[in-house]
Amino acid sequence: MVGKYVRLTYSYLSIVKVWRFNKRKKMHHMEKAANAGEALHMTTVGNKKAPAATTTRTQPTLETEYVP
Repeated sequence: MVGKYVRLTYSYLSIVKVWRFNKRKKMHHMEKAANAGEALHMTTVGNKKAPAATTTRTQPTLETEYVP
């Protein structure tokens, strides 16, 4: 009976350890991709900092100006 609980606890701890490892690995990949990308200028809005792009990639157009 005790062996069953030990085995169950060991299985649970193993699953948690694998889950945490995968979470850390995923976070590492996301941080690596973020550092490799284009750095955005940070601006202050109120008392918070937010990224601000200097240019837009596509120019906005109004629906009434669209001519196919």
